Amino acid sequence: MLDYKNIPLKQFFTVLCFFLFSIVNVKGVYADVSAKNLNDSITKKNSTIVEYSPSESIKISIKPEFLQNSVILLSVCVTLILLFIFFLIIRSIYRKKRNRKIQQIVDDRTQIISKEIDKLQQQTVSLKVSNIEVKSKNKELINESQQLKEINEKILDQNKQIEEQSRKIHEKNELLTQSLNYARRIQHSLFPELDDIKKVLPKTAIFFQPKEIVSGDFYWMHSTNNKIILAEVDCTGHGVPGAFMSMIGNTLLNEIIINNQIETAQEIFKTLNEELLFIFSHDDFDDEAQDEGMDLTISVIDKTSNKIEIASAMQNFFIIKDKEVSVYRGDIFSIGGLISRLKKPVYSTQEFEIEEGLRIIMTSDGFIDQFGGTEKDKYGVDRFYKLLSETSSQSVENQIATIKETFNIWKGNQDQMDDVLILGFEF
Repeated sequence: MLDYKNIPLKQFFTVLCFFLFSIVNVKGVYADVSAKNLNDSITKKNSTIVEYSPSESIKISIKPEFLQNSVILLSVCVTLILLFIFFLIIRSIYRKKRNRKIQQIVDDRTQIISKEIDKLQQQTVSLKVSNIEVKSKNKELINESQQLKEINEKILDQNKQIEEQSRKIHEKNELLTQSLNYARRIQHSLFPELDDIKKVLPKTAIFFQPKEIVSGDFYWMHSTNNKIILAEVDCTGHGVPGAFMSMIGNTLLNEIIINNQIETAQEIFKTLNEELLFIFSHDDFDDEAQDEGMDLTISVIDKTSNKIEIASAMQNFFIIKDKEVSVYRGDIFSIGGLISRLKKPVYSTQEFEIEEGLRIIMTSDGFIDQFGGTEKDKYGVDRFYKLLSETSSQSVENQIATIKETFNIWKGNQDQMDDVLILGFEF
C-alpha cells in the first residue's frame, strides 16, 4: 500500500507528470493486421473499398476521444492540481504535528537533561564540599596519627621501664620469698615435732595453717619427769611481724619454764607478761609497738597429782568429756600489750582431774574470725562449739581433720583473715 505521508515532494511531482504524459500520449497499436481483414473492416464501416497488398503492414495511432475535448482536459488538469495541493496541505499538517511531537520530546528531554545537569551540579558542589571536609579530616587524622605515634613511643618507653621495674621486683620477690622460706624453716625448727609430742601425749593432733609464709601463731611443748607443759600461742599480727613476735615468745617460754623452772600456769603468765612489757618499754619503740603482745592458752599436766591446770589469756578453750563439749573463756588481759601495761593484770587458772577420754581443744581466733559461707560472715564461737559437738564421737585425729576440711569449705574463695592454729589432745 502506498504511504502518501512519507512520499517526498520531488518524487510525488515526478509520478504526477509521468501520469499526465501517459494520458496525453495514449496510442492504439495494431500489428500483423492482414489486408483482407482490414479491407473487410473498412468496407463495413465506410462502404468505401480500399485495396492493400497482403504483404504490407499498417500502423494506426488513435487519440482518445476525451482528449479531443478541451473542457474535459482542463477539468482533469485542475483536478490533478487540486489533488496535488491537497497532498501538500495534508503533508504539511502531518509534518507540523510531527514537528510538535518532536519538539515536545525535545523539550521533555531538555528538561530532564536540565534537571540532571542541576543534580550533577549539586553533586559537584557536594563533592567539592566533601572533598574539602575530607582534606580537613585527613589533616586532622595526620595530626592525630603523629600524636598517637608520639604517645605510642612514650608508651613503649614506659613499657620498657615497667618491664625493667617488673623484672627487678620479680627478682626482689624471689629473694624475699627465698628469705621468707628460709625464715619459715628457722621458725618451724623452733616448734616441737608432732612425733615428739605424741611420745608423751599419744592422742594429739594439730591443725596449723598460716596466712602467709611465716606465722604469728606457734605451739610450744616441754616435758619433765613429773610435768608436761603445752602452749598454743597467737602473737599480735601475722606474717613477718607476727613471726618475730613468735620467736620472742618462744625464747621467753624457754627462759621462764626451762631455765627458770617456773611450772605453774599462773606464774608463767605473770612472768611472761612482765618480760614482754620490759622488752617493749625501751625508748626506741613507738606507740604502736606498745600494743604488741600475745594471746595464749597453756596446759600444765601434773603426772604426780593426775591433774591438768589450764590458763587462758584472751582465748577460749574447750573440754570434751563423755562426748559433751564445755567452753571456758579466758581472762580479758593479753600477755603484754597496752591494757596490760596500764592495768596490773590478774590471771586465773582452771584445774581438772585427768580421766581417760578427757579431750582438750586449744585454739587461736583464726578459724573463729574467718569470714565465709553464703552470708560472708564470721564463723563465730557458736558454730565452732556446734562443730565440736558434732565431731566429739570421732577420734581426736579425725576431729581435727574434719575441722580443717570445714575451715577450707567455709573460707571458699575468701582471703584467709589470720593464722589458724588448733591443738587437740586426749588422755
